[in-house]
Amino acid sequence: MNEIPPALEARALVKGYRDGARRIEVLRGLDLVVAPGSSLAVLGASGSGKSTLLHLLGGLDRPDGGGVAVEGRDLARLGARERLHFRNRRLGFVYQFHHLIAELSAGDNVALPLVLGGRSWRSARGEAAALLGRVGLGARLHNRPSTLSGGERQRVAVARALVARPALVLADEPTGNLDPATGGEVVQLLCELPRAEGAALVVATHDAHLARVLDRRLVLREGRLTEEGDAAASPL
Repeated sequence: MNEIPPALEARALVKGYRDGARRIEVLRGLDLVVAPGSSLAVLGASGSGKSTLLHLLGGLDRPDGGGVAVEGRDLARLGARERLHFRNRRLGFVYQFHHLIAELSAGDNVALPLVLGGRSWRSARGEAAALLGRVGLGARLHNRPSTLSGGERQRVAVARALVARPALVLADEPTGNLDPATGGEVVQLLCELPRAEGAALVVATHDAHLARVLDRRLVLREGRLTEEGDAAASPL
């Protein structure tokens, strides 16, 4: 019987940037394994590299060393077109700012990943409508983003991230632009929907409430991840 691979595995990740003649090391041999259906909060001070880490985990950037595998697929071994297709099918992304397309309705924003994956608009819109109903926005299906509240736009973004039933959802400060009450609604969705769909969830966040309700909490400090309870590592 074949063993199910981790939803996400990062090994010895290294990433740095040049600042003139100086090299700034952001990640220093970072390791991470996330099981299917589990959730993880990555905490850390501003500038600690949380967004950099998520970009590497999602194949949006390449590490200087080490590698990332999603469902056992090494992202570095995928060509540019194959990597784009794989991201569209197996990865979902939620950002602090929703990044919805202003000219499209809420329903079409959610349907778009399916259409890019080869589905017809008719089929994709049906799935989008069902998912928007699950996040409480069935009545806002035809609204454009400009007519939605901040919390509604972020719920659309969560639905868009999940519509293709990805193996892994990556969220970068998903409640950072919301008031506490609205952020709480998004937290609930992020806790419930990915697990219901069988997706793993990795969230970079400063939101203590969101972090507490996820399965695990790790702190990113000096380029490595440590358990939240390690007082020597906590930057908070």
